[in-house]
Amino acid sequence: MRALDRYQRLLLFLAVSCALLAQVFLLPVRAEEGQAPPAPERPRQYIVQPGDTLYSIARRFGVEVSELMRLNHIQDPTTLKPGQPLLLGEPLPALSSRGLERRINNALLPESSAAGSGTASPGLSRPPVVPVSPEEVELLARLVHAEARGEPYEGKVAVAAVVINRVRSGAFPNTIRGVIFQPAQFKSVENGQIELPPDQESWQAAREAIAGRDPTGGALYFYNPQKSTALSWWSTRTVTAVIGNHNFAR
Repeated sequence: MRALDRYQRLLLFLAVSCALLAQVFLLPVRAEEGQAPPAPERPRQYIVQPGDTLYSIARRFGVEVSELMRLNHIQDPTTLKPGQPLLLGEPLPALSSRGLERRINNALLPESSAAGSGTASPGLSRPPVVPVSPEEVELLARLVHAEARGEPYEGKVAVAAVVINRVRSGAFPNTIRGVIFQPAQFKSVENGQIELPPDQESWQAAREAIAGRDPTGGALYFYNPQKSTALSWWSTRTVTAVIGNHNFAR
């Protein structure tokens, strides 16, 4: 009888030991308090969905549009089609709040190679006249490039200034992104030309307008009178400046 008791106690000890080992080695490890769970693995490829643009895909996965174009040998971003596979490449490094602020400031300061001789505004060292993120600086440069490609440099600053004037007006969305993507406002958004990478002059024109330069005299609109099909409506607006092929009005 005593041998049987010892045998039962041994079996009980082994059963408890196995249960404890299972808890240590087999159960999932809990994250320490305050520690975020591991992020899901980022896909290396994406299949284009209806309504996608290179810009929206780049924002979703934290990559540059230019990098998507390079990896996928895309010459014209407006040719993107649903069902098309895209390599995503490596994501941009996450920025701290201080790094984000530094990137904004760097985007607003003049560059030594910018815009050519005599075109840089001395006011670029001023803070931006509207709240702006680094993404919106690039977005504004893209709009300038798409809407004013081939226009004189002053005309590019003027196009950017119209966006800034809208942000400040109270009659339009109060962010650069909101103004640019307001429905039925800019043809380059509708036809995809805004996806084209901006040239150096477009970057500089965007920076100048964000810093407060406005060669339009407060315009909220611009149009090409040689191409517009709504001249009767434009006749109700006050033209404040004519620069290159565009009339600027409010």
